[in-house]
Amino acid sequence: MTNSNGSRLDRIEAIVEANTRAIEANTRAIADSRQRQELFEQRFTELTNMFVESLAVIRQMQTDIREMQAEVRGLQTENQRILRYLFGEQENEN
Repeated sequence: MTNSNGSRLDRIEAIVEANTRAIEANTRAIADSRQRQELFEQRFTELTNMFVESLAVIRQMQTDIREMQAEVRGLQTENQRILRYLFGEQENEN
Protein backbone atom coordinates (compact mmCIF):
# COMPACT_ATOMS: atom_id res chain seq x y z
CA MET A 1 0.00 0.00 0.00
CA THR A 2 1.23 3.37 -0.88
CA ASN A 3 0.82 6.42 1.26
CA SER A 4 -1.79 7.85 -1.10
CA ASN A 5 -3.92 4.70 -0.73
CA GLY A 6 -3.78 5.02 3.06
CA SER A 7 -4.70 8.68 2.84
CA ARG A 8 -7.55 7.86 0.50
CA LEU A 9 -8.83 5.16 2.87
CA ASP A 10 -8.61 7.62 5.77
CA ARG A 11 -10.71 10.10 3.82
CA ILE A 12 -13.25 7.42 2.90
CA GLU A 13 -13.39 6.30 6.54
CA ALA A 14 -13.95 9.88 7.67
CA ILE A 15 -16.71 10.32 5.10
CA VAL A 16 -18.38 7.06 6.19
CA GLU A 17 -18.20 8.14 9.85
CA ALA A 18 -19.63 11.57 8.99
CA ASN A 19 -22.41 9.95 7.00
CA THR A 20 -23.15 7.57 9.87
CA ARG A 21 -23.43 10.50 12.29
CA ALA A 22 -25.64 12.39 9.82
CA ILE A 23 -27.88 9.36 9.37
CA GLU A 24 -28.17 8.92 13.15
CA ALA A 25 -28.97 12.63 13.57
CA ASN A 26 -31.55 12.48 10.79
CA THR A 27 -33.11 9.37 12.32
CA ARG A 28 -33.44 11.16 15.67
CA ALA A 29 -34.86 14.24 13.95
CA ILE A 30 -37.42 12.14 12.10
CA ALA A 31 -38.43 10.39 15.33
CA ASP A 32 -38.75 13.75 17.08
CA SER A 33 -40.82 15.11 14.21
CA ARG A 34 -43.12 12.09 14.32
CA GLN A 35 -43.56 12.50 18.05
CA ARG A 36 -44.34 16.21 17.66
CA GLN A 37 -46.79 15.39 14.86
CA GLU A 38 -48.55 12.83 17.06
CA LEU A 39 -48.80 15.35 19.89
CA PHE A 40 -50.10 17.98 17.47
CA GLU A 41 -52.74 15.60 16.14
CA GLN A 42 -53.77 14.62 19.66
CA ARG A 43 -54.07 18.26 20.73
CA PHE A 44 -55.92 19.13 17.53
CA THR A 45 -58.40 16.32 18.23
CA GLU A 46 -58.84 17.56 21.82
CA LEU A 47 -59.45 21.12 20.65
CA THR A 48 -61.89 19.92 17.99
CA ASN A 49 -63.81 17.95 20.61
CA MET A 50 -63.86 20.97 22.92
CA PHE A 51 -65.16 23.12 20.06
CA VAL A 52 -67.91 20.62 19.24
CA GLU A 53 -68.92 20.43 22.92
CA SER A 54 -68.92 24.23 23.20
CA LEU A 55 -71.02 24.49 20.08
CA ALA A 56 -73.53 22.04 21.56
CA VAL A 57 -73.68 24.11 24.76
CA ILE A 58 -74.19 27.30 22.76
CA ARG A 59 -77.00 25.72 20.76
CA GLN A 60 -78.67 24.56 23.97
CA MET A 61 -78.30 28.05 25.40
CA GLN A 62 -79.90 29.51 22.27
CA THR A 63 -82.83 27.12 22.70
CA ASP A 64 -83.12 28.05 26.38
CA ILE A 65 -83.01 31.77 25.54
CA ARG A 66 -85.74 31.36 22.91
CA GLU A 67 -87.89 29.54 25.46
CA MET A 68 -87.28 32.27 28.04
CA GLN A 69 -88.12 34.94 25.46
CA ALA A 70 -91.40 33.16 24.73
CA GLU A 71 -92.15 33.00 28.46
CA VAL A 72 -91.35 36.71 28.86
CA ARG A 73 -93.61 37.57 25.92
CA GLY A 74 -96.36 35.51 27.52
CA LEU A 75 -95.86 37.29 30.85
CA GLN A 76 -95.88 40.67 29.10
CA THR A 77 -99.15 39.79 27.37
CA GLU A 78 -100.64 38.61 30.66
CA ASN A 79 -99.47 41.79 32.40
CA GLN A 80 -101.06 43.91 29.69
CA ARG A 81 -104.35 42.02 30.13
CA ILE A 82 -104.19 42.52 33.88
CA LEU A 83 -103.45 46.24 33.50
CA ARG A 84 -106.28 46.66 30.98
CA TYR A 85 -108.57 44.83 33.37
CA LEU A 86 -107.50 46.94 36.36
CA PHE A 87 -107.69 50.22 34.49
CA GLY A 88 -110.95 49.14 32.92
CA GLU A 89 -112.32 48.38 36.41
CA GLN A 90 -111.15 51.75 37.69
CA GLU A 91 -112.78 53.56 34.76
CA ASN A 92 -116.08 51.71 35.37
CA GLU A 93 -115.99 52.59 39.09
CA ASN A 94 -115.59 56.33 38.40
